[in-house]
Amino acid sequence: NISNAKSIRCPALIIHGTKDEVVPFWHGQELLQTFPPQCRAKPFWAEGLGHNNIEVYLRKIYIARVTGFMDRYVPARRGLPSQDADREGHQPLPVPESERAG
Repeated sequence: NISNAKSIRCPALIIHGTKDEVVPFWHGQELLQTFPPQCRAKPFWAEGLGHNNIEVYLRKIYIARVTGFMDRYVPARRGLPSQDADREGHQPLPVPESERAG
């Protein structure tokens, strides 16, 4: 939620349908802007889609965006157990400036 977004310390990917009737689209936009800049991955705004249908209508794009994000930023996807990465002092990779949301 927006009140906790400022405390995010790792890359975050927002996926939101522009026609979402459950959680308004503006909420996703505001949430993204609340994250620290180094944590703002470029969002996936699903044009014309709602709350529970993005993965149905844009399956290939959805899977590509999620797996690409995970491959880059989730330690376990790089062969590091998450708890060991934290215990050994590894820091989350920041989102490179060229790949950040505005």
